Amino acid sequence: MTPTITHVVFDIDGTLIDEEHILKAQTGAVAHVFGSSTADRQKVADSFFAANNEAQRLANEGNKEYKDNIPWYMEYIAQQFGISISSVEAQALADAWAAAYEAVQGDILPYDDVYVCIESLVAQGIKLSASSGNTEENRRKILSFLGVEQHFEHVFAARTVGFQKQDPRYWEEVLAAIGVPPQQIMMVGNQVNDDIMNPKQCGMKTVLIDRQYELKKNLDDVGVNADFEIKGLAEIQALL
Repeated sequence: MTPTITHVVFDIDGTLIDEEHILKAQTGAVAHVFGSSTADRQKVADSFFAANNEAQRLANEGNKEYKDNIPWYMEYIAQQFGISISSVEAQALADAWAAAYEAVQGDILPYDDVYVCIESLVAQGIKLSASSGNTEENRRKILSFLGVEQHFEHVFAARTVGFQKQDPRYWEEVLAAIGVPPQQIMMVGNQVNDDIMNPKQCGMKTVLIDRQYELKKNLDDVGVNADFEIKGLAEIQALL
């Protein structure tokens, strides 16, 4: 018998709120070096998150100087484009990237299907939690702005938990806090490496949402497939 889902954990960025405008701003800020076409800007985004993945791998091995070292990320991106940049140029690109983020990150744009999905799950008695990067305080502000914070039993954030989402220890903390068997938990997110890989290994039911827009975070082929793939949150009901 298939276990009954009693708890749904949502990723936030790219799942509940739109992050494309952030990616457009950031890739636009470095387009004078890497290119302004959609393909070039997607490659920049893919390369940035690939650099972040590599930095996390190095950090797990004890080499923590690369994690969140955005000038190093810019050098990594340049390598993917087959070009060479100086340390001064890398720092200037990192500064432009950060400034673009700061300029738009306060614009919280929920997807149209968020409210109906949350209301339906709550009406069925299903518990909700959120899982994201940044800090718990920052993520709660977003949920509060959306007017849905009261529906979320837990808000897990990597910087508050102390481990990145790619670290199995993050998910150990999540499971301990929720306190139900992993088979009763559904994890919904938009990145395989962050939202699917470890939750699936823990025994959770995993759902990959692939929002249809021009620029997106790479989904990452890490040899793991979600249990289900959806295009929007309205499809969750059929999976419970």
